[in-house]
Amino acid sequence: MPDRLIHMKLSKREKYIFIITIGIIIMGMAYNFIFEHLFKRWETLNSEIIAKRAKFNKEIRLLENKNSIILEYNNYAKAYKNSSRVLNYIEKLADSLNIKTSNIKPGQATDKAFYQEYFIELQIEGQFPEIIEFLSDISKLPCFVTIKKFDFRRDLENPHLLKGTIILSKIII
Repeated sequence: MPDRLIHMKLSKREKYIFIITIGIIIMGMAYNFIFEHLFKRWETLNSEIIAKRAKFNKEIRLLENKNSIILEYNNYAKAYKNSSRVLNYIEKLADSLNIKTSNIKPGQATDKAFYQEYFIELQIEGQFPEIIEFLSDISKLPCFVTIKKFDFRRDLENPHLLKGTIILSKIII
């Protein structure tokens, strides 16, 4: 029976319809299995190109602003380096005078006309003579540290101890 289907005589019209049908089937299969994958690959490559262009443009803008970024970074690094130096000095001074420091909070910088002012808040605990010496030594620092506010209370459990909060100001030019 299959031999009969192959050797069947087809009219001219049936041959055209058969050839057109086979052509449509081949084109459909080619589209589904070849062209569709190529189009998807093309879209993904296109989106990768767009993403890389955006990244490239961003990096070019960063390179154009390199000097201002470095300058801004150096200003911040200088300010924090100075603040860390002051905090380190305060901790060493407090340890040498047997004063307990806790809750040291470096504050935000405020811009003034010609300088920046950093605030440092810390809580201390110690005896009265050591606290007086501590405050005196802090005000003698060579890096422009001033005492803005101090608040002390006696400890209820130990009346010889004072607990308090100090707010220091450091000026950076």
